[in-house]
Amino acid sequence: MNISIPTYQSEDAPAHRRWLALIVIRDSATMVFRAPTQEAARQAAQDFWNGELAKEQAKADAAAKRAERRKGRVAA
Repeated sequence: MNISIPTYQSEDAPAHRRWLALIVIRDSATMVFRAPTQEAARQAAQDFWNGELAKEQAKADAAAKRAERRKGRVAA
């Protein structure tokens, strides 16, 4: 995961509405995570990608189980 840190801070907003933008580029997809601090934005990006990886792993596991079942049916 490439993390670009040209953060944008909304200077003209009141202090309680300011945020930083963290731009993340992965596999030609670009996501922008907004948070009050750079670390919070980085954590949000990391949590998102970890969730995406977990989804991909679950799909791969389900496909492997289906293949195993098909293999058992063909052998029978």
